[in-house]
Amino acid sequence: MERKIELSKKQFEFINKTERIGLLSAGLGAGKSYILALWIIKKLLENPGAVGVMSSKDYGQLMLALNSEVELILQLMGLREGTHYEKVKSPKLKYTFSNGSSLLGLSAKNYDSSFRGININFLAMDEVAFYDKEAFQAALGRVRRTPNQIRCASTPQSFNFLWEYFVESPPKDSFVIKATTYDNELLPLDYIESLKEAYPEKLFRQECLAEFIDLTSESAYYGFNKDLHVGNVVQTRGPTIYAALDFNVSPYCGIFFQVIDNKIRVFDELHIADNGDTYKAAAIILERYGTEVNVISDSTGSNRSTVGPSNHTILRNAGFKLVHSRNPFVFDRVQHVNKFLEDGNLLVDHKCVNLVRCLSKTVWGKSGKLDQTKDRTLTHASDALGYAIFKLFPPRGKHKSVLRLS
Repeated sequence: MERKIELSKKQFEFINKTERIGLLSAGLGAGKSYILALWIIKKLLENPGAVGVMSSKDYGQLMLALNSEVELILQLMGLREGTHYEKVKSPKLKYTFSNGSSLLGLSAKNYDSSFRGININFLAMDEVAFYDKEAFQAALGRVRRTPNQIRCASTPQSFNFLWEYFVESPPKDSFVIKATTYDNELLPLDYIESLKEAYPEKLFRQECLAEFIDLTSESAYYGFNKDLHVGNVVQTRGPTIYAALDFNVSPYCGIFFQVIDNKIRVFDELHIADNGDTYKAAAIILERYGTEVNVISDSTGSNRSTVGPSNHTILRNAGFKLVHSRNPFVFDRVQHVNKFLEDGNLLVDHKCVNLVRCLSKTVWGKSGKLDQTKDRTLTHASDALGYAIFKLFPPRGKHKSVLRLS
């Protein structure tokens, strides 16, 4: 039985555009994969004998997101496998329709083998901001036959090639539609508010308001403000003392803090400038605070060394309690720290100069990594802080990862 297909105003506008190439720059939950799938089926039905391609960054994402929406649209339109179309999954995902049109599902990951050597009538690319630029360019070159149309849908990802192509120097016969998370009237408002609460302000503007924002050209910890986050912090009798450690050699870094009123209060730090190791760190912690310390650390510390026990074993043998943790993606961890900072939940004592320095001067480098090329002493103390915040104050629910596509 056919069911009603409901569209938001921005989705309706996108589906009816006639330009050769277009971009739906959309926030989370705006229905970009859904409307892209509807456009795909519309083109297949309107153009007997046409060959179309739908693609995602990798095959897993293709099947999970875009292809799932294609199957949903087919169901909503009352089109049945075996009657109106045939589907095969190997060697490539392919739909063949009764009017002679066909649809290939391709991954942009191995674009040389995926996109080379085919000539197609139309192309749909999902979350294209997360493709390699070369994959995007290779895919564009394959659309050579009538109706000769391309549609892209994506959450923005900084001022990358997608911004350059569609905004900075847009081609003729192109368009851009921006659809925010708020534009999907079917989403409950409390879902959007939960996103706003979970994300730092700049990330919310990118992920939900679909704005092109550069999150990686300035200070990584843009939420840090010395006037707000640095002051006089003293150890308080009663609350648990935590040590957060980053297992680096030069420098070997850590911070000491307590959690009071759901705020992290850093009152001391550990900094071994050269040839640091966990034996030395354990001795320093014992001397300052005894064994009544809960340790949070880089989760790789559980890995065995070829020349001795693991870092975690050393700490346990010294009498410390270890708080189990896992390493989040770097970008996730840094953005979560920014949210924590923006919410005013951190106070650092003046004497923790290395942590303050890291939060003030750490910047992004290439390939989504924190830059250590100019100063290799940076990032380590702030990494330790990030492990602690991510463990003790984890992101809530579904929104814990913003690297959902990387």
